Amino acid sequence: VLHYGIDLQRFRATPEARTALKKEIGLPDDALVIGHVGRFAPQKNHVFIVALIPHILAGIPNAYFVFVGDGPLRSKVQQDVRKAALEGRVRFLGSRPDVPSLMTNLFDLLLFPSRHEGLPLTLIEAQAAGCPVVCSDEISPETFVLEELFRPISLKAAISQWVEAVHEAIRTRRPSPEECVSRLSQTDFDLLCSVERLAQVYFFLAEKRN
Repeated sequence: VLHYGIDLQRFRATPEARTALKKEIGLPDDALVIGHVGRFAPQKNHVFIVALIPHILAGIPNAYFVFVGDGPLRSKVQQDVRKAALEGRVRFLGSRPDVPSLMTNLFDLLLFPSRHEGLPLTLIEAQAAGCPVVCSDEISPETFVLEELFRPISLKAAISQWVEAVHEAIRTRRPSPEECVSRLSQTDFDLLCSVERLAQVYFFLAEKRN
């Protein structure tokens, strides 16, 4: 099994980047940012996130929600946000090339209530950024390299359990990206490690053939 490694050098935190991103997206300086990265498709369960938003705002009045990605259900989710009168609290950014920076410098939390998943690359990136994750328990356990960042919950659980998990994740000290990158660099999810392992496979096959 060859894991898909990511470029850990892209996860750098700077106060300037956080300020610039908030200004670009139109968020107030004191905004607590809850993000989601994923294709707008049924398995990503955006509808559940929209349903959670009023309950989260009841306890975190300065929360704002950022959706990154595109897909066939985007217009439907935007319509749901309008119907719930939540336009002022939700931003749709579409597909972006700077997801590592968003996770490292903008997101205070990643919500990921997928109905089913394999091993999502988004959650490997979240770990490199040191971004806490509240997710469904449908995520493959092999994803959880830095286990302290994750709070997996059943989709059958009460809404109150999801809201409490969000509160707990925000209250818990967030490890620095430097610390997380250092730990991930010792695993196959580091691009350099995964390339080296792939090269070893090629060399072995070449030698065997010769």
